[in-house]
Amino acid sequence: MRLVRSFAVFCALALAALLMGGGPLPAPFSGAQPVLAATTLKAQFFLPKGHPLSKHLEQIYADIEKATNGEVKIQSFYASELVPLRQALDGLSNGTLDILVGPGNYYSGKIALGDISIMPLNFKHYTDRARAFYNEGIGKILNKVYSKHGIEVVAPYNYFTGEVVIVRKGVSVNSLADLKGLKLRVAGGELVQLVKALGAEPVFIAPPELYTGLQRGTVDGAIFPSNDLVLLKLHEVSSTVLLPDYIFSGPMMHFFMFNKAAFDGLSAANRQAIEKVLHQAALQDDRNSEGQLVAPFQAKAEAAGVKYVTLSAADIAASKAATDAARNAYIKYNTEQGNGAEAHQILNILDRLTAR
Repeated sequence: MRLVRSFAVFCALALAALLMGGGPLPAPFSGAQPVLAATTLKAQFFLPKGHPLSKHLEQIYADIEKATNGEVKIQSFYASELVPLRQALDGLSNGTLDILVGPGNYYSGKIALGDISIMPLNFKHYTDRARAFYNEGIGKILNKVYSKHGIEVVAPYNYFTGEVVIVRKGVSVNSLADLKGLKLRVAGGELVQLVKALGAEPVFIAPPELYTGLQRGTVDGAIFPSNDLVLLKLHEVSSTVLLPDYIFSGPMMHFFMFNKAAFDGLSAANRQAIEKVLHQAALQDDRNSEGQLVAPFQAKAEAAGVKYVTLSAADIAASKAATDAARNAYIKYNTEQGNGAEAHQILNILDRLTAR
């Protein structure tokens, strides 16, 4: 009742001011205007929180919050903090997670199409990753399959190098032949077949556990991002890095994957803002990855005594059988999941880019 009386008084004063030719009408209520409630999305990244790539990801999240005027906020989790690594895709599908950032290979048993993240001969050039996703249609092909699981692949996360073979101290490797019989850590998927074809034994160890694995000899080496040799202090327990990276996995394309219901539940303006931020980040990272993440870290590792060995031309030619085994496995896994046609489409795109 008081509100009605106050409003009546306001109207009377306003009318009087208008009739007397006074200034502008007074505002009926003072104070801050109402602010829309923010939507908080739970996001998990597969690396530890202190990793520089995790810090880079935090900046992207901050850019998203700014681009959406604070209407979308990101709550960050790392290295199985909310959902165990191998179950993270299920967590994304059922809504335990709203965002999952990482390689498709960890979830190969569910959706093998994303295994192009870490696969031999996927990309030779860093700048091919965003081009493949956006311009060549890989993003649309992926979403055709991921959407069946309630997941939207919104963008690539390209702040990654290629993968090399990191060899522990006490083991000498100078050629492909020297890999025979070694236990090599792999992320899963087709790299398992690559390692077998090289005559080595594939082993899975989560990234945070690799230092101890190399130190104790649980594994003799790892197919792993070259920059992580220093970032995860693996140079302290390693003797050799075997190149070139594209044989084992070229520059990696990981994904920003969203729970589809959570993404669709955002306003159209906020979805577009997120897509724009992530697209710009992918392009920027394509340009900067090699200069920021390869050369400086190789220099640091070499200064610490790690030897970099480039395979001979004969060994690179001989590696074709191993890379073919991985790519054949990609077709096989996806055919078994009913996505063989999409797998062929993606390999055709990769081959076209690699042949340039």
